[in-house]
Amino acid sequence: MREKRSKIGIVLNGFGNVLMYGAVLVGLFFVVTHFILGWHINPAYGGGMVPSLGGGDVVVVIDTDPQDIAVDDTIIYRSPLAGAITVHRVIEVKTLDGELMFATQGDANEDPDPYLVPEENVIGFAGLTIPWVGRLAHFVQTPLGYMTLLGAPGLAITAMQTRDLLNGIREVRIRRGARWGTGLKSKDWLK
Repeated sequence: MREKRSKIGIVLNGFGNVLMYGAVLVGLFFVVTHFILGWHINPAYGGGMVPSLGGGDVVVVIDTDPQDIAVDDTIIYRSPLAGAITVHRVIEVKTLDGELMFATQGDANEDPDPYLVPEENVIGFAGLTIPWVGRLAHFVQTPLGYMTLLGAPGLAITAMQTRDLLNGIREVRIRRGARWGTGLKSKDWLK
């Protein structure tokens, strides 16, 4: 005999399926891009590339030969000043003393960067931008985000187990011919 499911149960089941399949697709995306294609994922924290790249977006970094980088390409590099990973657009390609150098500028910045980026500092080419995922990754690294990451599944499991327990108690009471509040004692549940 098939049990009738409530509309809320159907919606929650569908939502759970969407989350599960979404997580599988995201996992497959990262496996394919990282291990098969050799791409890397880097979050963008600053606002220097707004509107093309916002703070909290994730950039898929494609390994590239610095010789293939041209003006208007967006590159990811280690800053020669502070060593921080930066995502900016190439505005000029130069060769100084036989070394390839890149002049860069953020799309939201009025002035070019005050340095030239040597080719050995180039990590790769910014191929694809995934909005907001970096904010989620940054949130998970905070204490509240960490607790949410651990607490949400724990609460969901507790809620499902409580629902199953209450459904089991209700089935036992129905089999015994009792209804909620009719005085069936707890010691009678297991008879």
